[in-house]
Amino acid sequence: MVRAPFLDAFAQGEASRLAPVLRPLIRVVVADAQVLLRDMHRSLQRDEMTALQVAAVTGFLRVCATEEVKREVEEHVREFAANTRVDPERLGALWREVYVPCIRFVDVADLPDAPASAQLAARDPSDLPTVRLSVLLRGAPLLSADADLIDTGFAPDEWLPFALAGRALGTAGSLGILTVQLGTLVGALSVEAAQKAISAPGRAGLLAAGAAAAGFLAIRYVGTARVKQQASDAAREARNVVRLITAQAAEGAELLRSGLHPNSPQTALLEAMAYLLAVSVVPLSPTEIAAALGDGTWSPDIDAVDRLLRTHRCFVMATPDGWQLGPRPV
Repeated sequence: MVRAPFLDAFAQGEASRLAPVLRPLIRVVVADAQVLLRDMHRSLQRDEMTALQVAAVTGFLRVCATEEVKREVEEHVREFAANTRVDPERLGALWREVYVPCIRFVDVADLPDAPASAQLAARDPSDLPTVRLSVLLRGAPLLSADADLIDTGFAPDEWLPFALAGRALGTAGSLGILTVQLGTLVGALSVEAAQKAISAPGRAGLLAAGAAAAGFLAIRYVGTARVKQQASDAAREARNVVRLITAQAAEGAELLRSGLHPNSPQTALLEAMAYLLAVSVVPLSPTEIAAALGDGTWSPDIDAVDRLLRTHRCFVMATPDGWQLGPRPV
């Protein structure tokens, strides 16, 4: 049973000091019910983990969904199982044990719909919360097999490439994390050195440096050039993945921005906070959020951050002074 994404589990105790340098490595997507049901069906059919599962379980691809999507999947599990001829008990167990612990389910009921959603509202208003969540997360790619979302331009034509990209990102990233973790455990790396190693060659440094380090260890202790080549290939593919998902998110943000809502300072702060907490592997206090969103010369007012945290249902207090986006299942 999966209890939490690998990155979230890793960033506990002493390793929590690495949390800030892990954030830039994580990419965010939003998934709808059809994608999740189809992905579960694919997993049972092939009796193996899907690309989306691997991406979500590693934590390098942060899969978010609305509370409405969670309810929809749970309401239709048995019907979907009957229609696709899979065991409903196995499908339900897969949902509860693998998908639910690795997805951030977010309550967006108190967020407004934007004018650009009018066409979608006329076709299928039940899809509006998913668009709200994508908007909240700065135009994060919306993975959907729903014709209404695709035809209105809120979702790309194909969602599987994002899952495949996320798997490559998660595989190379996890390899790097394990290398850093091994280095700290055997005393070869201090936490400070690990922080530097992860963030060194640009924001995706772990993907290249970590995979290369793992390749070096494989050559040193296993002695196979094939392992080194695989590590190098994984690092290169992961860097391409970062560019792909980032570019799609930028395109999505531009599309959603056109006519969606005025980008007021409060809206901009709300979206920045939501995205930050989506990629954070640990809960953050209002002070930490303000500091993380600052640029060295300016940071948001802590009272304004605190007010937004307490006003919107998408934010959940996880510790006495720590907030996260959506509840994390235990």
